[in-house]
Order: sequence, then C-alpha cells, then structure tokens
Amino acid sequence: MEREYDLQGCPTAIIYPDGRRVEYTLEDSGVVSAIPSVVSNVTYSADHNVVRYQLANGVVVEQPRSATSPRLERITARHGTTVLRKLGYTHDAIGNIQMILGTRCRATSSTMP
Repeated sequence: MEREYDLQGCPTAIIYPDGRRVEYTLEDSGVVSAIPSVVSNVTYSADHNVVRYQLANGVVVEQPRSATSPRLERITARHGTTVLRKLGYTHDAIGNIQMILGTRCRATSSTMP
C-alpha cells in the first residue's frame, strides 16, 4: 500500500496493491473533510476530535465529547430520523471507560440508497 501526502505532510490518497486509489478531501487546516464515495461532511471539535460525519449511504454518525474533557459521551448513527445505533459511555474519575450502554433499532425491510 502506498500513501500520498501534500507539501505539508497531510495525507491526500492511499493506493492499494490492486491499483485502487482512494483520495482525501482536505480542509485548509489539513484535516480530512471527505473521502469521495465513502464519507463527507466530517466535522471536528476545537481540539481536533471528529464529532460528526456522513457516510455515502446517508447515515449520519455523531460522536459528541464531554464539555469539560475530550471524553467520548456517546455515538449515534441515524438515517434520516431513524436511530440505527446509539452507544453511551460512562467514565471513572480518571477518564477510563467504565460502561458502554447500547441501543439498537429493529431491522426494517426498507433499503438505504
């Protein structure tokens, strides 16, 4: 596997052994904002943690962090208004994850684009 970088050392593409090339779209700051046909609308917090992104099939994933630390509070995956998966995290006093609580919706017969 080969990797390509811009002049600032930020990743711009991966080339797989079969020749397939996957390019990254970068923001001015050098962080990835999209990978065409995979993920788009990548949003970062002020401390550069990913807090939201949208997959090519329309699923939106949100990963909010604690207001007082970089600890992950939950991860929620939605398609439209339907929650597909939701995970909540509890931490101990020093930040270790103590528990992960999960919610998953029932499968439906509809298909996503």
